[in-house]
Amino acid sequence: MSVVVKTVNYLRGHGLTHRQFQQFLEEFGEEYTDIPYHCEVRWLSKAKVLKRFFELSPAIVEFLKKKGKPKPMFEDLTWVADLAFLVDLTSHLNVLNISMQGEGHLITDLAEKISAFQRKLSLWKTQLSGENVAHFPTLESSVTENCNFAEYAKVIEQLEEQFSDRFEDLEKISVEPDIFSSPFHVQIGNVPAKYQLELIDLQSKRQLKDKFESATILQNFYLGFPQQDFPNLHCLAAQCLSMFGSTYVCERFFFSVMNLGKTRLRSNWSDINLRDNLRLCVTRTLTPNIGAINKGS
Repeated sequence: MSVVVKTVNYLRGHGLTHRQFQQFLEEFGEEYTDIPYHCEVRWLSKAKVLKRFFELSPAIVEFLKKKGKPKPMFEDLTWVADLAFLVDLTSHLNVLNISMQGEGHLITDLAEKISAFQRKLSLWKTQLSGENVAHFPTLESSVTENCNFAEYAKVIEQLEEQFSDRFEDLEKISVEPDIFSSPFHVQIGNVPAKYQLELIDLQSKRQLKDKFESATILQNFYLGFPQQDFPNLHCLAAQCLSMFGSTYVCERFFFSVMNLGKTRLRSNWSDINLRDNLRLCVTRTLTPNIGAINKGS
């Protein structure tokens, strides 16, 4: 990665060199006419930079030779294979991260994505140990006799351990989300005692089961959920629905609303303003019940 970053900085860091590189790509007949910067703050840019760099590598090699700054490692097939493996691995991570962004994701949905990715890591580790590159298309196009398959499997194993450590809390609370997402299919004997009797009553109600099976969005099933009949399940649903699945909402607030802090309005911002703006940003999709509010006042 350090070699790629240094090369990209050389190609993009000087105005004349950058323009010459763009012109060279056009003459070379490449689909892309430039290469993006890698930003350490936004690590997902690493996947895009690596992918574009690999696709443009023949042109980059020729351009560097033309400028009198050849890179010997570009001629090393083993190094190129390592780069190809890194391209595929960061692309898989990029796809996972993008799938978890946006609004309306429940904690259960995101936990399922993480669990699925951990299972993929286990599969990739086994396959790479056996020199199977079925899910690494870029690496497949660059396989040589000296590929470091054992090293690739070790990298996947390290990533698997990091995922397990980072998301160990999801495993500790796995029972409650399962009750929330599949109340009619969960095994009664595997849940805490306070939910068992309520789950038996719930699973016996045909009308609620039909509503659950016909609901396209899980939140719709819990709208109007009978709190008096199932107080513990109702409380559990409220907890799961209110959990922040990711920092997406907060990041959107800081990168959009907080930009106002750079304007003339900055002197008017206070802790109360920030708190209220954060609440509005988080709850902007909710429609207030004005009638109920007026009655309460």
